[in-house]
Amino acid sequence: MVSRRSCNFYENVEEGLQNPALTEQVMDIEDLVKLSKDHATCPYYLSRGLHHTAELVFLPYNYVIDAVARRSMSLQLEGSILLFDEAHNLV
Repeated sequence: MVSRRSCNFYENVEEGLQNPALTEQVMDIEDLVKLSKDHATCPYYLSRGLHHTAELVFLPYNYVIDAVARRSMSLQLEGSILLFDEAHNLV
């Protein structure tokens, strides 16, 4: 549906990225889903757009370690501080 541009929730993401109700507050995953439902936008694609301006992002460590995953999310780590919880799982 995204590739055919027929998903209304996906189509509302750009508008959501301009909406202060969605961009100017601290959110956890539950908040993101609730606000996305309230504003009829896709929480997945909204979070992908919002991470570029976030000061703090929590995500599974494999998203940071795996170069393919980093590229798919356009993660830029230069100048960032990385904290790993449960680092004993890292090779």
